[in-house]
Amino acid sequence: MPTPAPSAKQVVRKYLAAITHGKPGDLAKWAAADIKAVQGTQQAQGLAALEHYSATYRSQFPGWKIEIERMIGEGNWVSASGRSTAQSAGQPISVPFVAQYRVARGKVAEVIIAVDASVTLGGKPASAALRLEPDF
Repeated sequence: MPTPAPSAKQVVRKYLAAITHGKPGDLAKWAAADIKAVQGTQQAQGLAALEHYSATYRSQFPGWKIEIERMIGEGNWVSASGRSTAQSAGQPISVPFVAQYRVARGKVAEVIIAVDASVTLGGKPASAALRLEPDF
């Protein structure tokens, strides 16, 4: 008997695990090659841009984790809220976020993220410090 396909919520959880502590290549298992990520006015298009974003975050923010507090799925859409936690300049940080994920063919195809702009990192609003664009 074939193994059932993972639910959209399961795909998103695997995607988040791959983006925060995956090894090179893990993200490709859970993110579409043409994935589109949007955070405010910033966009990352494609798997290579997302892999760069993930690697940069892991190097700039040691111990980076995404902690999901709530997750709701309907069809191929998943909404999640939680906190992105890490270390910055030796201090713990915790940035609240909400995100919507669209899953297609068993992979995350689109991500729309909003972070709490009142949180600051290095004197900048978190929304500016946590950039999707590859030129950090």
